[in-house]
Amino acid sequence: MPDRRRVVSLRARMVVLGTATATLILVAGGLLLGQALRGALIGQIRHATVQRAHDVAALVEQGTVPDPVEVTGDDEALVQVVDVDGGVITASANVRDRPALSLRLPDVGRTTVTQVASLPVDDDAAGFLVATTTVDGAGGPAAIHVAASLDDVTETIVAAGNTALVALPLLVLALAGVLWLLVGRTLAPVAAILYSIVATDFW
Repeated sequence: MPDRRRVVSLRARMVVLGTATATLILVAGGLLLGQALRGALIGQIRHATVQRAHDVAALVEQGTVPDPVEVTGDDEALVQVVDVDGGVITASANVRDRPALSLRLPDVGRTTVTQVASLPVDDDAAGFLVATTTVDGAGGPAAIHVAASLDDVTETIVAAGNTALVALPLLVLALAGVLWLLVGRTLAPVAAILYSIVATDFW
């Protein structure tokens, strides 16, 4: 009987060690996946804001930019066209009466992307991504600010994290069960040898 308990104890230790190792790997993988997902989502927003800034810049160069500038799909998005002295030339309806964003303007022909904590449209804890490009407009150099909220990115990451928190314990329990069976089968020959030795000594 002592040998049997030793085999069971070894089996339990192997299962605990294997489960703990797998759990650490899953947690680390989940964190890396979350970072990758966040990076991909921010990358999409970055691309969209830069493209929109270039589209508005083309209208500014042609002298056909509308007033107000139209924004679609996000109440917290904004567009501002400002001169080099900080005066607002035109903007989207949600910031028409607001001063120009206090962001450094790039040189003519260049585009920068800046992440900021808040904007006049909202004090969003998730922050905003602002693409700024400067062009030679019909009335002189002008800068175009296009901003988009990062709120959807944060909500997506939080939702994915909550799902992982629910799924991880279930996955760990299932893994522990599978390991218990696999380790038991692996140790079965060892247990059989030990039992036969004990039986031989007994008789």
